[in-house]
Amino acid sequence: MVALNLFFSLLVGSAWVGLVILLDTHRREKKSQAVLLKFFLFGFLSLIPMTILYLLSYAFWGNFEVGGWLFSFIDEMFISGPVEEFSKFIVFLLLSRKLKSIKEPMDGVLQAGTVALAFATAENFLYARSYGLGILPFRSVLSTSGHLFYAAIWGYIYGAIVYESAGRKLKSEYRAIFAAVLPAAILHGLYNFMLDVWSVAGAVLVDVGALVMAVAIYRFLRDHSPYNPLKGKTPQQALSELTAALRYNPRSPLLNQRVALLHFYYRDFSKALAHVRTCRESRPANPYFQCLEAVARILNGKIENGAELMEKAYPRLSHEARRALVRNIRRVVSRSDPSLPEPFTLGPEHPFTALFFEKITGLRAPAATGSYRRVQLTRRRYLAKAG
Repeated sequence: MVALNLFFSLLVGSAWVGLVILLDTHRREKKSQAVLLKFFLFGFLSLIPMTILYLLSYAFWGNFEVGGWLFSFIDEMFISGPVEEFSKFIVFLLLSRKLKSIKEPMDGVLQAGTVALAFATAENFLYARSYGLGILPFRSVLSTSGHLFYAAIWGYIYGAIVYESAGRKLKSEYRAIFAAVLPAAILHGLYNFMLDVWSVAGAVLVDVGALVMAVAIYRFLRDHSPYNPLKGKTPQQALSELTAALRYNPRSPLLNQRVALLHFYYRDFSKALAHVRTCRESRPANPYFQCLEAVARILNGKIENGAELMEKAYPRLSHEARRALVRNIRRVVSRSDPSLPEPFTLGPEHPFTALFFEKITGLRAPAATGSYRRVQLTRRRYLAKAG
């Protein structure tokens, strides 16, 4: 029976963790999937501070659970809610600082959520041991999701403060970070109190309120993520935000590519080349990044060197990748830019490079092969008529 209980508790917890991982839409870019699993595994350690804090609170103030609804309210709002939320938070805080895992504010929400899911999984197991497996479906939906939603509140505050601190020590911000646990503790305590007075509807209402807050936080952070297109930003604003994001994920191909394109826009081709090379270090065989480096080399004055790389990489690009490359360069480099080479100066030994810059500049190189073929056809027709 214990084994079955443990199996179903872990199954429910794993399903919720899988959902959280799917919500991290840029997990491949940040390599955050393994990090989230670590937070889930270490999240079970939150039972240790919870046990200690409960023992201390009952030693100082006694047990309020046996004195009617008023004492139950005091117990849930001032002991259970704060103790459980703080226990999850302290494990999250220590692990986050140890791993330096915050790459963007969204990470604070998702990592806090996985710690909370570990706590909820352990709690579900303990409740099922006391009350039977029949309680698991109810707790799997309401209680587990509640832990996730409450953690999103303090996870958001912590992630935002750490991200904005840009490596500074957080002494002045710790007050705000610890204060962020308070609203989550209030919601948690209120949910528990509703169940104590047998108001399932009230508990559902609390969870729905927490869900609305968690969804609003998630959507806001998703829309303002540096890994998503920065809509409505000026080039300077975009460059500033992307440079800030690179402090936490300096090897990211996506971020380095976007910063490189912005340096193209500002005609700082040496910096653009440096960022493209970082992309290639992560994905050395990627033909798109090879072509982007070739363009940076050419615009930086190393025409022969860049053209040779372009000739090797451009034929391996898919049709969609070629269109994306042309579109991205057109967005950031003016057709009249003096650094752009004229296609007919590249020579017949660099046909793909000439083709690419024809599309960028709108100038067409002389079709030497086509002209020769037309001469041959004309000569054949003449000889045919003469014969």
